[in-house]
Amino acid sequence: TPTVAIAKTASTPTPVVGQTVTYVVTVTNTTWTGGPALTFVTDPATRLFDSIAGDLLGTLARGTRSGASTCTPSTSLAPGGSCSVTYSYAITAGDPDQHVNAVSTLMRAASYQASASTSVQVDVAHPDLLVTTQCIGGTIKIGDTAIFDGSVTNTGDVSLTGVTVSDPGATSATVAGSSVTFPFVIALLPPGSSVVLQDITVVATSENIIGSQLRNTLTATATFGPV
Repeated sequence: TPTVAIAKTASTPTPVVGQTVTYVVTVTNTTWTGGPALTFVTDPATRLFDSIAGDLLGTLARGTRSGASTCTPSTSLAPGGSCSVTYSYAITAGDPDQHVNAVSTLMRAASYQASASTSVQVDVAHPDLLVTTQCIGGTIKIGDTAIFDGSVTNTGDVSLTGVTVSDPGATSATVAGSSVTFPFVIALLPPGSSVVLQDITVVATSENIIGSQLRNTLTATATFGPV
């Protein structure tokens, strides 16, 4: 009996909302050497059907087909032969966090049919940071030194690397008992974890006193991977 295999890959396992994922679907005739060639059945719902894009051999329901695609309705695969469809899809806010994408195919050779299915999962990531800061102390005037505390927290669901913490108005701070100067980098910040900053030293000037308040800006930027 003729046999067929199907595989599907995704360009990234952890996309974010709005990011485009490229999927590659490969169909291979795994029939024995000397066996029959396989062609796709004519039914659009079964010949090469994808849970995101629909009929991969026709007009896609969602996503954009790549010019690198080689599977067509008239494709004939000799034993060992394969074809592929490449398409891209942009993750939306309505997609589930665990986005399972299934694909199946049904091919034929004379009175025989061969089918196969598979799936690939991408986990939609939600990277996010929360930065807080507050002044410790009372009334100050221009030229005085003000002390702030602060924190940087990973409030997302993926680890963040290379978290750069900046404070253009400060000279130094204390992190985990050690003095740091701005900007400094947190190598790794897992989900739910925080880095606490103490003794953020700010000199009051005419530029950072607005009205009757001393303004200080603590910021953090990060990347996550893979993407």
